[in-house]
Amino acid sequence: MMQTYQFSDFGLDAADIQTIGLPPLANDHIRVAIRAISLNYRDWLMVQGSYNPRLQKPFIPCSDASGEIIAVGAEVGTWQVGERVITHMLPGWEAGPPPFDVHRHTLGGPAPGVAASIVDLPANALVRLPNSLDWVTAACLPVAGLTAWNALRCLPKWRKPAWVLTLGSGGVSCFAVQIAKALGHQVIATSSSEIKLSTMIELGADHGINYVTHAAWDKAVLEFCPNGVDLVVEVGGSGTLDRSVNATRLGGAIALIGVLAATDASPNLTKALMKDLRLQGILVGSRSRLEEFVAFVAQHHIKPLIAKHFHGFKALPAAFRYLSNLATPGKVVISL
Repeated sequence: MMQTYQFSDFGLDAADIQTIGLPPLANDHIRVAIRAISLNYRDWLMVQGSYNPRLQKPFIPCSDASGEIIAVGAEVGTWQVGERVITHMLPGWEAGPPPFDVHRHTLGGPAPGVAASIVDLPANALVRLPNSLDWVTAACLPVAGLTAWNALRCLPKWRKPAWVLTLGSGGVSCFAVQIAKALGHQVIATSSSEIKLSTMIELGADHGINYVTHAAWDKAVLEFCPNGVDLVVEVGGSGTLDRSVNATRLGGAIALIGVLAATDASPNLTKALMKDLRLQGILVGSRSRLEEFVAFVAQHHIKPLIAKHFHGFKALPAAFRYLSNLATPGKVVISL
């Protein structure tokens, strides 16, 4: 038997635990017993109906999980029962640029997610784990971690060590600080409170800027780095992009990730042109990039910051509520 969270409609009140028998395993799929699930803000938007109002219902949310293989389809060659794995949010994107249909198969919407005790997934939706990574650490890597890893790859290659600017204190920004420091770079972090900034400093940030008390935070960045930073991990969107451009050096890069501070205002792209900036959209990343990142995490002993750790399958709604009101940096994780 297996349990899944089925949402008959948008909103947490529409969540229902279904206990069903295990279906026959498809020849090209792998069956995984889920050990831990981590939540992303995308999951919350999906549950609320904000991310994709046309999402077909019922649906199973969540894209990030760690688990153990308990069965292997007859046509799956190199995987074995007992192997430890994490999910890849974008099955079918092996390497290089994303395939044209990549959005059709995204775990947690529109494809079924991993809010279940057992899931059947194609092999290209899984990445092997080294034994040194525990279930909770591993569950945090697939989206927030990989997104930050790909953002750091936008750094101009001639700048070593570089200056990196992170915005806010969400999962991607926390990982970006840890990755940048492991690579030997200098990091400036912004956040909305001194408590959050102290956490970012503990993660490795060299300087912190409170963007509430320093509304012109781009000017504050230039006090630390007069020529501008080499890379901005831009999670705000249109509401912060102009200041990110101001804070970036000539020939630098901005990794465009989120829309947390999106507005109707149109950013001034002329200055980005005149500064010869590279603006790179980051769509999480390919499976091969996730394999690289997992190896990097194991090599550098990176531990994701956990804001709250829930226990038990029934805790998923409470975990979502906590995520929606998250006042502390880090990831929200449910251990099964």
